[in-house]
Formats: sequence, structure tokens, C-alpha cells
Amino acid sequence: MAEWEKVPDEITDELLALTTNGKQVLAFDRGSYFNAWLVYDEHEGGWYWMDDADSEPQPSYFMPLPATPKQD
Repeated sequence: MAEWEKVPDEITDELLALTTNGKQVLAFDRGSYFNAWLVYDEHEGGWYWMDDADSEPQPSYFMPLPATPKQD
């Protein structure tokens, strides 16, 4: 499994490739784990994190989710 990566201060192309267009990552923040992704909204000031609870978290670490197992 992938290693945890620190969320960079600036949004990078690599981070965008992992977290946009329907892609999610496993995120960690203050003892909680959750799926998260980045959303762009000009009125919100650019890119920001979103989760299933619509809480706009600020994760400190993330890792790509593993591939879905193949069904036999």
C-alpha cells in the first residue's frame, strides 16, 4: 500500500491528478480518516478540500486509495 504523504502548502499538479475528476484519496486530520477530493470554485478562492460530509476539511496527510478488487 502507498505511504502517507504530507499535504503540500500549495496545490501541485500531482495532487490535482490524484484528487480531481471523481478521484478520491484517503485523508487524515486530527485523528480522523476520511475520503476527500479537491474542488475548484472561483468564489471560494480556488481549490479546496471536500469530503462526504461536505465539511471542507483541511487534511494534513493523504494517500491514494487502492484499486478496486476485480470481480471473478
